[in-house]
Amino acid sequence: MTDLRKVLNSKNLNQLKFACDILNIALPISSRKADIINLLYETLNKKETLDFVYSLLSDEEIENIKLASLNDKSNNLYDEKKLLLLHMIGYINIKNQILISDVIIDCINSPSLKLEEKRKRNNLINKYFTCFANLYGVVPVDKIAKIFNRYEDIKLKDSELEDIKNMTYIKPLPYVVDNEYLINREIFSYEECIDFLFELTENQDGKKHAILPKDELFKYIDPDYFEKTPQYRKMQTMLSFELGLSKADAEEIANDFAYMCKADVDFDFVFQYLEDKNIVFKDMEQCNRFMSAYADMQNNTRLWENCGNTPVELRKQMR
Repeated sequence: MTDLRKVLNSKNLNQLKFACDILNIALPISSRKADIINLLYETLNKKETLDFVYSLLSDEEIENIKLASLNDKSNNLYDEKKLLLLHMIGYINIKNQILISDVIIDCINSPSLKLEEKRKRNNLINKYFTCFANLYGVVPVDKIAKIFNRYEDIKLKDSELEDIKNMTYIKPLPYVVDNEYLINREIFSYEECIDFLFELTENQDGKKHAILPKDELFKYIDPDYFEKTPQYRKMQTMLSFELGLSKADAEEIANDFAYMCKADVDFDFVFQYLEDKNIVFKDMEQCNRFMSAYADMQNNTRLWENCGNTPVELRKQMR
């Protein structure tokens, strides 16, 4: 633990300005480093600022801050990735030894009951939003509260939504929230992400969002999660018994097919994949059975363009 002013002095000008952005500190046009440090020092010593920072921390981040603050180097096995929220304002790293500023560690060690409840609530909302991003891809902001409120008795407040927006700005999360949408961050990695986003929202228009049981929804905290449906099991069995693959290989390839179904790739891609794996059908009848099994998998896969519904569920809704 070390003096906050020493921490701030260790930062360069760009880091200090970024910290001011995070904390909504308006800087004069011509600000010297010393002036910015004074502003940050004053702001970071305010209880409301520390409460705001604390309310956005996850359990893992708090644990890592405590580990990083230990003087015993043999025991401070922290994960620096879990300290990103405080990277600009909370600590300095000297020869792999973390020095946490005194005001931060004091806040971590003695939160009020009300503040701890707010932090737990923010973490719950973040968990839902992560699952929404992974299940739906994109969700209009005006629908987020409606979906959330179907699961929780305590309704989502506008102020809580603003807190989560701030959280997405301060630290990397699997999604971003702007004035219109909650968006899966993966979308921004696509080469033509704006076109993809526009096409996705167009395809979703007018469709109802899938509402899963809470325990099933929370499985989507994992971005790679997919439901192992009866159609998936059927494909796995076919790969194993008809095409002679080992159980491990059949599972691996069935998993790859599940991701292909989510990506909605065409059959040309699928057959190229089979060729690369040296998988050959003995006759056209077997090939047709495979195509039918793959189509069944695809029709029972939850898709972003269907607002998390499977094609089968969507057809039932339309009827």
